[in-house]
Amino acid sequence: PQSTPGSYQVQLKVGNSIQTESFQIFGDPRLKTTQEDYQAQFDLQRKVRDKLSETNKTIDRIRRIQRQSMEASKRAGDSETISDREAISKASRELNKKLEEIESELVQIDREGPSDFVRAEVKLVDMLAGLIAGIAMGDVGPTRAMNELFEDLSGKVDEQLSKLQVVIDRDVAEFNDRVSDAELTAILL
Repeated sequence: PQSTPGSYQVQLKVGNSIQTESFQIFGDPRLKTTQEDYQAQFDLQRKVRDKLSETNKTIDRIRRIQRQSMEASKRAGDSETISDREAISKASRELNKKLEEIESELVQIDREGPSDFVRAEVKLVDMLAGLIAGIAMGDVGPTRAMNELFEDLSGKVDEQLSKLQVVIDRDVAEFNDRVSDAELTAILL
């Protein structure tokens, strides 16, 4: 987010030498934007940025778990016990299906080319990115609708995070027990 108007300092440290300079950021004098408006804009941008980062980290986590379960399934294919191979493969598919359901609420997973950005349904990560861009468009405080939209999107992301935690606590734990029994490497969280 862009800093609000005010007085700031910057420091440069090189070895034992420290240089400090003061500077000011001014608002556009042609606008009637108050310091409170600038601060509200900054605060909401920061909250949206943090939620977007949390969402992206969650997507990465889901994909790591999926990748590890598929790798365990592949390693199980080298197992001498057919029942282990089939059971682990099935458990991997079921786990990945649950993870994909959560992931598909957070981000569009069916995009294949640039035109899919137009045709595909907009998901939570895209909505948050669009919201942060909208908030930053001008030197004005955020609207009530922007705040309400953030609260709505944040709640929907939190709902998916809760679902993921249930899958991790139950399904990933069960999958790890199964692969550990087959003496394979479990999913590392």
